[in-house]
Amino acid sequence: MKQLYNFITIKQPPYRWVVREDIKRLINQALIGRETNLQARQVLKDNNARTLFFTTIPFLGEVFVKQYKLNDWWSILKASWWRSQAMNELLMAKYLHNRDVLSVQPLAVLEKKKMGFYR
Repeated sequence: MKQLYNFITIKQPPYRWVVREDIKRLINQALIGRETNLQARQVLKDNNARTLFFTTIPFLGEVFVKQYKLNDWWSILKASWWRSQAMNELLMAKYLHNRDVLSVQPLAVLEKKKMGFYR
């Protein structure tokens, strides 16, 4: 099994970033501390589960973003006690890369702490 990249955790209350180690410096310069500036350039899909859009990030260029929503009590309960949907997706993409399966290259996961839990 081949390890392509490692992820590190950066805590910047109320946010927690899980960032690919090789782009940590770029994410630090472009987004950490300015999380609310993440604006959609072109929205591809918007429903009650998530919003999919492209955005331009300084130093990184154009990236695809999945923003998950917690609308119902079941999704809030799952996010409180288990890994978030974004973290599950990051781990699955990392698993596929380690197995040499062509898939997306995840850059980072951003979770916000609310009522003691990251969501």
